[in-house]
Amino acid sequence: MVGGTANMPQHLIRGSQNTDVLRHRDLNGKPCLDIGGYARPLSSTSKLFDHVIAANNACTDLIRAEVCYLGSTQCVPMLLPGHTRKEFILGTTVAKDFRYEFRERF
Repeated sequence: MVGGTANMPQHLIRGSQNTDVLRHRDLNGKPCLDIGGYARPLSSTSKLFDHVIAANNACTDLIRAEVCYLGSTQCVPMLLPGHTRKEFILGTTVAKDFRYEFRERF
């Protein structure tokens, strides 16, 4: 799954809803994991941004996933217990926009 923040500052960007991708799903077939990303300035005077990944597990199962910068090996493992929301910092840089990809582990 691929997402990013280009041309959409301060908005949460959602991952693809493509049903052909292997995902954990609820009883209705809807993906359990909702992942988005946004850039958060370190302070009001800083020119550095945290690249934040927000993940929400809407199902009861524990889900293991990995999120990476698109086309990179710089990744962050994620462990999301059922019915939880967590944020992960993918990296910190002067660039406000970024692209990411994630994979759920089985």
